[in-house]
Amino acid sequence: MSNHSLVSGRSGAFVEVGPALTAIERYGDHLTRAALYGSLAVIYAWFGGMKFTAYEAEGLVPLVGNSPLLSWFYSIFSVRGFSAFLGVLELSIGALVAARLVNPKLSALGGLLSAGLFVTTLSFMASTPGVAAPGSASPPSRCRSVSSSSRMSACSPFRFGLPPTRSRRSVTVATDLSPASDTDH
Repeated sequence: MSNHSLVSGRSGAFVEVGPALTAIERYGDHLTRAALYGSLAVIYAWFGGMKFTAYEAEGLVPLVGNSPLLSWFYSIFSVRGFSAFLGVLELSIGALVAARLVNPKLSALGGLLSAGLFVTTLSFMASTPGVAAPGSASPPSRCRSVSSSSRMSACSPFRFGLPPTRSRRSVTVATDLSPASDTDH
């Protein structure tokens, strides 16, 4: 018995392929799914791990403090305590999503929690004052400017490898991706 298979080529004629292509054909969907779930788990691990830093904890204050859904957490936890709680939640969601490879029901729970976290995060756009600067264009062709009182923008600066910041200079860098001069403050 041969380890080779026949597949239809571009011309419609059958072509013999080796065992490597047969394995890709057989396991390609599984590998793709594993890569997608693994990627989501890595992203959640990154975001969750950042929640244990003081910088990230302080950055959550204007968002969580103005949120009708989450502001009550600060009566239970300190700023760092809530950020650590959120970090554990995000790390747990990442682990549940990655568990798809072991148990799809765990991954479904992770997906449900992920959707809830996404909706909660989007709610910050409505509840945080000064998120978008007045007069910013919609839809944006580039990142919109954000007010200096908020660290959230209409497009995420981390897509450009830049940390979110309150500095107008950093917003300018995220907006036009040009280097700022030393006179910009």
